[in-house]
Amino acid sequence: MPFDILSPSEQVAQHLKKLILRGRWDRNLPGTPALSKETGIDRKTITAAIQLLEEQGVVQSQGAGRPRKIVLSEKQRRRGLKITLLLYDEGVKDKLYIQKLQSLLTAAGHTLEFSRRSLTSMGMDLEKVKRFVRANPSDVWIPTAASKEILEWFATQPFATIALFGRRREVPIAGAGPDKIGAIRELTQKLISLGHERIVMFSREERLHPSLGLFERVYLETLQANGIKAGSYNLPDWKSNARGFQECLDGLFKVTPPTALIIEESQFFVAALLELSRRGISIPEQISICCTDNDIVFEMCAPHVTCINWPSDPVVQHIVKWVRKVSRGKVNNKQVYTPASILEGGTIGPVPGARAQTGET
Repeated sequence: MPFDILSPSEQVAQHLKKLILRGRWDRNLPGTPALSKETGIDRKTITAAIQLLEEQGVVQSQGAGRPRKIVLSEKQRRRGLKITLLLYDEGVKDKLYIQKLQSLLTAAGHTLEFSRRSLTSMGMDLEKVKRFVRANPSDVWIPTAASKEILEWFATQPFATIALFGRRREVPIAGAGPDKIGAIRELTQKLISLGHERIVMFSREERLHPSLGLFERVYLETLQANGIKAGSYNLPDWKSNARGFQECLDGLFKVTPPTALIIEESQFFVAALLELSRRGISIPEQISICCTDNDIVFEMCAPHVTCINWPSDPVVQHIVKWVRKVSRGKVNNKQVYTPASILEGGTIGPVPGARAQTGET
C-alpha cells in the first residue's frame, strides 16, 4: 500500500484547515506574519500553505494586504469532535453525571464514545493503555480516575486530553473533579472525636503506588496529628478487586478488628455492608462505616450513608466548555477542583463503651 508523503506546506495547510473546521477563526484567516508567530513556522511555508487552501476553496483572497476570507459554511466549520471516555471500569458509564455529560456533548454536535476496554480491565498497565489508545484514534480523550503514570503519558500526546478525576495534581494536563482534601481531614477528625482509633481506609492500588496520593497522605497525617500511630493497618495495600477486598477484610477482623471503615467507592461499600451483616456486626452500634463518594443508591438507604459529597454540575460544565474551546483550536491545561463536603448520615457513631470528645469539661 503506497503512502502519500506530504510536503511541509501541505502539512501546514492540513493543520490550518483542521483549525478552520473546528472554528478557530470565524470569518477571516490571520495574515502570514500572525500565523508564523502563532505556529512557529517560517513565513515562506505559511504563504505556500495559504495558497494551497485557496486552491482547495477553503479561503478566498480579498485583495492585496487584506486577510483571506474563510468560505467554508458554518456547518462545515463546526464539525463535531470524536471524544472517547476511557472508562475506569464498566460502572462509570452508569453514573448520572456521565450521562449528563454525554447528553450535553451530543447536543453540541460532538460524539462521546465509551472505550471498549477499561483501565481496570487493562490492569492500569501503561503499555496496554498506549496500545489501546493508538489502535483507537480519537480527537479528544477523557481518561477517568487514571494513575499519575498514565496521565503523564497522555500529557505528552498530540491529541487533546482532559482528566476526569485521577491523580492529576502536578501533571500538565487539563482536568476536572472534586477536591476532597478538606473533607477527608474533617471526616477523619470526626471519627477520632467519636473515640475511634482503629480506623481503616480502603484506597485503590493506583492511589497507593508508586507513592501515596495527597488524599491518603492527609488522612494519615490527621491520624498522626491526633496521637494515633498511623501505618499500613490504617491504609492497607490490597488487590483492588472483589477477591482482594474480601481477603483484606478477613485479615483485618482476624487480628485487630477496626472500629471504623472508610470505603473508597460505592460498590466496595455495599460489599463491606454484606460482610458486616454476615458477621452479625451492627452499624453504627458496633462499627462505623462511611464512603468517600456519594451515590444515588445511598438515597434509598435509611439512615443515609455518611459520605463525602460533591456537586457534579461544575465538573460537567467545565468539561463541556473545555471541549468547545478545543473544537475551536484552543487547548489549555486548566484544572478545576470542585469543593467537597461531608454529608453526615446515620452510619457513624461513638466507639462502643467509649465517650466521644465533646470538648466539655
